[in-house]
Formats: sequence, structure tokens, C-alpha cells
Amino acid sequence: MGVYTIHVVGESFENRQDEIELCEAGEPVVLKREPDNPYDDLAIKVLSSTGSALGYIGRENNEFLARIIDEGGNISAKIEQIIGAEGSKADLGVVLEVCTGSDAAQNELEYARTASVDEPDPGENSGLTTLVLLAIGAWFLWLIF
Repeated sequence: MGVYTIHVVGESFENRQDEIELCEAGEPVVLKREPDNPYDDLAIKVLSSTGSALGYIGRENNEFLARIIDEGGNISAKIEQIIGAEGSKADLGVVLEVCTGSDAAQNELEYARTASVDEPDPGENSGLTTLVLLAIGAWFLWLIF
């Protein structure tokens, strides 16, 4: 239970640098278990919000996180930072903020809250809608009197 900073590994393989270049700090990522991975049965793939592979959780952290995922525990992750040489795709790396337990649930709530800020609430009247309603009301009052 807590918040952890974890470096992703394997970012230089399979065009992952191109995918990392499209990512931003704060973007949520998916941690996907790969128990059938031929190199590591505790492997956890890191996927961008678009579903593209960015790399893997390193062996020093995957046993702990694999157990949480396998047991159905709360876990969430987002990109904390993209590191590397400016303008050089060959050197990009990803640092994650991984939350477990109640911290994971809180992290997902905060992300949902900030993600919906840009989208207008369909129940709220926009300024134009309010103006139209006022004009109709004024026209109606003019007809009555």
C-alpha cells in the first residue's frame, strides 16, 4: 500500500521510442500481467493510454506488483516523467508513479476528476443556451403585454 516511483525497462525495443515520444507526464498507463512471457513469468507490460507498449516493469519491482495484480488488488499507474536527451528518440525513458491499495483508488478518482474538467457537463447550460432562453422569455413577455 503506497505510492512508488518506478523506472520502466526495455524502452528501446520494437519502436517503443516512437510511442514514448507521443506520451506526456500525467498520462495514465495500464500495467498488464504476462504470466506466459518466455523470459519472465512475473512480467508486467506497461501500455500507454492508447494501448501501445512502452516497456516493462523491471525484475526488481515486478514480483511485488505481480502479486498485487494477480490477487485483484487496487493498482494504478501514470507517467511521472519522460526522461532522456531532448530531440533524441534513442534515449527516451519512462518513469512511472505506481499507486497501490487505497492510494490507487484515490489516484484513479483524481485522474477521473481532472480528465472530465475539459468536458462540459451536459446538464449545465452554456452561456449561449442561457442567452437564447432569455431572448425567448423576453419575446414571450412582449407578446403578452
